[in-house]
Parts: sequence; structure tokens; C-alpha cells
Amino acid sequence: MYTVDDLSVRIDWVLLKTTEPFWQDIRHNRSVHSFYWIHKGSGTFLCAGENEAHAVQKGMLFYMEPGLSMSMESSVDDPLQITMVLFQCSITCYENQQWKMPQQLARLNIPFKQQVLGQDALDLDDAFRQMVHSWLPDIPERNLYVCGTLMQILAKLHSPEQVQDPEGPEQAFQRIKRYMQQHYESTFRIGDLARSEGISVSYLRKLFIKHLSVSPKDYLIQIRMQHAERYLIFTRLPVHAIARSCGYRDEFQFSKAFSKHAGQSPLKFRKQTEEQ
Repeated sequence: MYTVDDLSVRIDWVLLKTTEPFWQDIRHNRSVHSFYWIHKGSGTFLCAGENEAHAVQKGMLFYMEPGLSMSMESSVDDPLQITMVLFQCSITCYENQQWKMPQQLARLNIPFKQQVLGQDALDLDDAFRQMVHSWLPDIPERNLYVCGTLMQILAKLHSPEQVQDPEGPEQAFQRIKRYMQQHYESTFRIGDLARSEGISVSYLRKLFIKHLSVSPKDYLIQIRMQHAERYLIFTRLPVHAIARSCGYRDEFQFSKAFSKHAGQSPLKFRKQTEEQ
């Protein structure tokens, strides 16, 4: 298991490949992670051990983990144009103000094949073209920029919003969650957020329990406490100012919530982190 912010990448090669009619090939570089983004055209991909080939068309993204064997074929009338990104991927954790030893990641937790639609497809197409134009071997500054683009793609692919109905209750849950993340310092009622999305408070609670294992109220408290910890560690703001910055009306209410969260008062937490 891993979290997205623990991922590190190193790109080995970025290639825009325009195929010819009757083109056939196999996946040669099986020691790395690979993305194949289909800009245009059609064809088929067949993975080793599978009996049925995958139909390939514009707007599809294929992810191949290390070790996966695959054969590829382009159609006669509409040859494929593909951006291929070959990269290394590791997990690099930072815990208790210390870096842990990197661990090579065997497989990313994303599907082998995705059909991307609408604006998401346009954005991905543009991102892969930018990577093609920017990547150069052994130019660290350029490669760092391209790695940043790849990390943005990975973040998008790991987002639960990627595959959901934009008008369904699951997406309403995502919008409410994002609102809490962006407006944690504001005062608002959970019920008002639910009504604005046309769902009941009880159903919203079920969605939060399903996806996050906490209620909407507890999730908001988590966000506020995470920001409060950083205010205490990285600023010298007094506690009453931190309270207001984290959505609490007074210092007492904030200190009570923080003590329940951290097992100690805000001032004790600040002192402890200063001594480490």
C-alpha cells in the first residue's frame, strides 16, 4: 500500500510514435513502468496469457507494470499515434521528520486500460504532448519539469473523481469533500452542503463512512487539525489566531478539539515539536 504523495518517479524515455499501416510490435522494455497514451488511430493490444485482444482507440490510456508482456498492432486504415512514457517508480516516505529508505514499487494502483472523455481527454492529450516536447536525455532541469507533469497525471489517475458520474451522488460527495478541504477556515453547516447537492444529511453521512470511514463532521475536524498542527509547528501565531484560521470561533473551542485530537494542548504540542 502507498499514498500518492509518497510516490517518486524517474523518467527513462518519452517517445511520440506515429505508426504505419500494418504496424506490429511487442513491448520490449518490460523492466519499467509504462504509459501509452493514444492520440489518434485504432488497433489492438494483446497481453500475454489473455485470449482476447483489447481494442485501442483515441483517448485511451494504457498502464503497463514491470514484467507485463504485450503485443501491439495498428489498424490498416487508421494507424496509431502513441506517446510512450517509460519510468521508474518508488515509494519515499517522510515520517516523524525523517526520510525513510526508498522502496521500488512493483505496481501502481491504477487500471490497465482507461477510456478518457471530454475535457479530461483534452487535458491528458496536452500533458503528454508537453512531455514529448520538453523531455531531453540527461538535461536535469528539463527532466524535472517533465517528472512534475507525470506526477500531476498520476495524481489525477489516483483520484476517485476520475471514473464517476458527474451528476451522481458519488460526485456530489466529492464536491462536498473538496469544499471542506478548500474552506475549512470558514463557518458552515454540513446540512447546508448536503441540501446544496440535493441529498439528505443521512445519505451524505453514509457516503463519508463508505469512502473515508468517518462522518462529515469528523472529516472536517481532521482537516482543521491537520492545518492547526502546521500552524503550530511552522508559525509563531498565538493560539487564538490559529483557532480563527482553522474555523473555530474561540480559543477554548479550538483547544478542546485539538486536545481530543492530539492528546495534548496546542501549546504542549508546539513545545514538544520544538524540542525534537
